[in-house]
Amino acid sequence: MIPLSTLRLSDIASASVLSVSPETPLGDAVRLFSTHRVSSLIVVVEQRPLGILTERDLVRMMCDGIDEQLVVSDVMSSPVMTAPGELDFASAQLLMANRGVRHLVLVDAGGRLCGVATETDFRHHLGNDFFAAIKSLDAVMDQGGVLLSPGMALQDALEYMRSGHLDHVVVGCDGIAEGILTERDIPRLLAEHVDPAAVRLVDVMSAGLQTIVVNVSVAEAAARLEATGLRHLVVVNAQGRMVGVLSQHRMFERLGAVLLDESRSKLADRLAVVLEATGVGTWEFDHRQGAVIRTAVLNRLLHLPEDHLQETVQDVLDRIDEADRERVAAAFAEILEGRSEWFAVEYRERCGNGDVLWISTRGRVVESDAEGRPLRSAGVAIDVTGRHREHELLEFGNAVLQRISTGAALAGVLEMIVREIESQESGGYCSILLLDEDGRHLAGGMAPSLPAAYNRAIDGSAIGPAVGSCGTAAWRKAEVFVGDIGSDPLWADFKGLALAHGLQACWSSPIMSSAGEVLGTFAVYWKTQQTAVTPAIRRYVEVATALAAIAIERDRRASHLQQSIEELRRWQQLTLGREGRVLELKREVNELLARLGEAPRYGSVDGAGGPA
Repeated sequence: MIPLSTLRLSDIASASVLSVSPETPLGDAVRLFSTHRVSSLIVVVEQRPLGILTERDLVRMMCDGIDEQLVVSDVMSSPVMTAPGELDFASAQLLMANRGVRHLVLVDAGGRLCGVATETDFRHHLGNDFFAAIKSLDAVMDQGGVLLSPGMALQDALEYMRSGHLDHVVVGCDGIAEGILTERDIPRLLAEHVDPAAVRLVDVMSAGLQTIVVNVSVAEAAARLEATGLRHLVVVNAQGRMVGVLSQHRMFERLGAVLLDESRSKLADRLAVVLEATGVGTWEFDHRQGAVIRTAVLNRLLHLPEDHLQETVQDVLDRIDEADRERVAAAFAEILEGRSEWFAVEYRERCGNGDVLWISTRGRVVESDAEGRPLRSAGVAIDVTGRHREHELLEFGNAVLQRISTGAALAGVLEMIVREIESQESGGYCSILLLDEDGRHLAGGMAPSLPAAYNRAIDGSAIGPAVGSCGTAAWRKAEVFVGDIGSDPLWADFKGLALAHGLQACWSSPIMSSAGEVLGTFAVYWKTQQTAVTPAIRRYVEVATALAAIAIERDRRASHLQQSIEELRRWQQLTLGREGRVLELKREVNELLARLGEAPRYGSVDGAGGPA
């Protein structure tokens, strides 16, 4: 077996990857999962990974009810975590653990798909030395655990898995495990069109349960996983009652701490690539001196002076957001006071430049005295702000789409979008302007935080090649950033108006329809000059313009539909009125002929005045 120190991601990953296009029907994708028993499908366009569909996604879909009319792009996770094949074993493991993913997609220098590495692939390359370093199953198994009743509906079990972010549930009664349901079972159930509300766990669980006793070594337990090809083993006591579950995922999480123990002195060198590439910083804590010692990489991550490498735990806590501080202090206390050997916690921290980042910190005790008191701890910290922002973006997008789907007024939807972006960009003032039907003027829209006088002054402005940021963006069909309104030629005719209201900079993006036509513009104004738009607000505005386009197009369709209905009503009334007048005239002719003693000319008109 190749030593871990020389392993590269390309040595670990499988080159045989099942990939699908974004347009693949969801039903076909499910059948691929079931037939090939894979844990993921990579979604590719021209051999480049676009997204990923995993067993966990299938659990979510089975909970909500699968619609086989959907295609893979409707449900895939995107973007997908990629890495070069040259990445070393330890760095790849840390990357997966810190990003919370279970699949790492290999790409070549051109970004083309080369392979995929899973937790199982990592486990296959771990030797006895690694498992021997873990003293007992307690360190890698989930303690206790809940036994779900065999009679429980599959639907309820799936909801339990989803809400708890679990990849399995154990089924049994009175402490005796009888079966297990894992994410790997879900593709088969979907392919068989099993109704989760109509079947019980006992009908679909995997019986013939594999168990191990609690006092076996970790190496023996790992050998059992390898021999059976399973990812879970139920741990039982001498009486056969379940005391926990050993999972491949938990062993994978433990791998990071063991690697840290193996080569602490070489940590900076071994992790150099991943630290610089992903912004992961390392730290140590001297329990005797009460000193936190940071690396230069961590200082750069937190925008602290590079020579300020040492501080107290209280210094760290003072920078943490008040809403998270008590929780983080409790987590730190567990390891500082020797009540726990390792910890993982996420929190918001204010950096030296004033930015607030979400930081994920993991650490463990690496040296103790003869009485077991901790002497030194070490760990890593990584910026996970992007992950939290993407989650917030997803919730924001879902909330807006829900309002659109329930027929909320356009003004209310646009205001919701504008307010959300303003809450994300401190000192930013947002505006949505709509392009009228002649395609020449911007008017209306939503700008609740801009001065009312300014909004009135620009209402109805014509678009053109040099009409501020918004008029130019609509004209060019491209975003326009002006960092200094006072000096930029695009604002030559309007800078007096903007500056009079304290507006110094403006970035505008066109809102495009599904057909590629301009619907309006989304602008962010600042009262100070700007040098660039931050990636975070750029991402938010990208989502905002897409949501605004959906809302505007829906409103226009509804308006056109209402106009068509009104037109049909007018024609109906006109037609019915004309027919009524013709019938009345025929009746008058018949009555006149009757008075003259002649036969009626129009036999189709009855005596009551209606058609015969």
